[in-house]
Amino acid sequence: GSGTFVTECDLSSAFGMGLITVSEEDVLDVLEFRRYFECGNIEMFLKNAAREDVEALEKYYDVMCRAAEQNDMDAFYMADYHFHDIIAQGTKKPFILQISKILTGLMMQHQRSLNYYIGPEVGLEYHRHILKAIKEGDRELASLYMRKHIDAAISEVRSVNDKEKEKKNES
Repeated sequence: GSGTFVTECDLSSAFGMGLITVSEEDVLDVLEFRRYFECGNIEMFLKNAAREDVEALEKYYDVMCRAAEQNDMDAFYMADYHFHDIIAQGTKKPFILQISKILTGLMMQHQRSLNYYIGPEVGLEYHRHILKAIKEGDRELASLYMRKHIDAAISEVRSVNDKEKEKKNES
């Protein structure tokens, strides 16, 4: 008589079944959500992460650097994905990790295209600053750099969208 209660929810199954999709127009909305979500993850990461989590971030940042040197954008993209995944894992909050995986899955194809458009330089710069602030234990600075990182991605998506619209209008 008091309603139905959900005690467990596996959101990844909704994503895996194709119930959640993202269109080109939704990419900005997802990035804007990530702006706050990722900043919160950084703060929880610094509260809960183990030394091994920070070492894993260093490992994936190094992979990003090598991939950029070799102009291997697929390897760069995957290392970027793992970097953010390690931050979510380091929060030690299973629900946060699940949401992070869904967001990454939604953005995967769009993010890959974006990385090809903008190249690795911006990502490397922000990830370097984020990692440095994490290693120094500075939650505020790490969160600020994460916000700037997501803001740069939003700016690039808008720029790419504007260029695509111009091409269509010229046709």
